[in-house]
Amino acid sequence: MEGKGRRSREKNYRAAHCGPARLPLPPDPSQVEALPSKLRKIISFTSDSLHGSAKASKERKAAEEDAEKKMRNLKIQMARKKLRRIAEMERKTRKERRSKYFEAKKKKHKNARTEENLDFPGRENIKFGDVVEASLKLVTVPKGSKTLLDASKERLRLPAIKPYRNRKGWTSRPGAPHLLPVTT
Repeated sequence: MEGKGRRSREKNYRAAHCGPARLPLPPDPSQVEALPSKLRKIISFTSDSLHGSAKASKERKAAEEDAEKKMRNLKIQMARKKLRRIAEMERKTRKERRSKYFEAKKKKHKNARTEENLDFPGRENIKFGDVVEASLKLVTVPKGSKTLLDASKERLRLPAIKPYRNRKGWTSRPGAPHLLPVTT
């Protein structure tokens, strides 16, 4: 730490020239002889007023504390009542919203039933033995070959397929007819 000597010199100078920095300690009441008479009179006045008004001050403090407790309790009760009121209002609004939601949901379902397609016949009552006309069967359209073969590839393909067909006994290729090769 630098400046230690200078600080101690300043402290010594202040102690010598300015007097004590702090107030002296209060006199000990057991050594009353050491106190001047005027100071003893002042102490007696203050001590009498303290002892005499101690009951009044205690009563005042007790009354203030009671008043503070009452005010705190009152504030707490008011806050609780307010919270209850708010909670009750929230419950009511939540209940109303819920009921409105369910009513709207019911109306929605009812409207959907009334707005049905009247052209749609619905279920047919069919009894055993009745002759029924079936709906048309959807036939899949055969897909053509995605890639058209070149003439050279077709020439290679045909001799490879011919022995296979002979083994199986096919005269022509089953399935979709093969597209003719492109000649350019």
